[in-house]
Amino acid sequence: MPARDILTQDELSHVRNLDRILPSQPVLSKYFNGDREQFYAQLESLLHSVLPVRTLAEKWDLVGKPDVSYSSLGSDFNTLHFYQLLIRLGRYERVLELGTFIGVSTLFLAEAVGAGGKVTSVELGQEFHDIAKVNLERGGYAGRVELLKGCAMETLTRLANSGMKYDLVLIDAAKQSYGEMLEPALACLNPGGLVLVDDVFMNGDTLNRTPSLDKGEGVRAMLEKASALQGDVSKVILPIGNGLLLIHAR
Repeated sequence: MPARDILTQDELSHVRNLDRILPSQPVLSKYFNGDREQFYAQLESLLHSVLPVRTLAEKWDLVGKPDVSYSSLGSDFNTLHFYQLLIRLGRYERVLELGTFIGVSTLFLAEAVGAGGKVTSVELGQEFHDIAKVNLERGGYAGRVELLKGCAMETLTRLANSGMKYDLVLIDAAKQSYGEMLEPALACLNPGGLVLVDDVFMNGDTLNRTPSLDKGEGVRAMLEKASALQGDVSKVILPIGNGLLLIHAR
């Protein structure tokens, strides 16, 4: 196999940061010599290759909502393991999740907090709430989860006003209200805690000069408030899933 430089001299002179954001961009996929239609399947296989299990079916016996695939609305498998990594690195034990869906992310969070930990998860939809309850029981982690039915924004505000504290707050519900959620989410954090905000790309809507959806407007409002945060916070957006914002309170 001939030795070669990863970048040509011309690329060394002209490659920009925006050319290296995603692995599918030309400069980061230039040595992929397979069928381009198989690129994402190969990428997914590589991402999953280091995980302890590589599919949800290997890990959990799940119930779903008919005609709605988990992948259409739920966090991707790699992101779920990333959540677990963050919890274990921070030794977090108390987690608040806004947006349960069918309970898959809740199971991952509950597994990561350990036997002495607790996850509080909030879901507005009755059907999703009921499905999540079944999945938590089948997964063996119902005892670590307080499953609440209600509005994410109202519940978050109530918890913040009552002085409840968490090590990690995961926001993944009611995107149109994202702009109102940041302040109470930060108020709920213990020192050294972490706020995770999922779906900040909003399927590309937040990349538009003016978002076209109310959900996009809500996410944009959240991002503007996050941008203005100063003091003892660290923040970054990672291009995983549909975009993930991390805010660490030091």
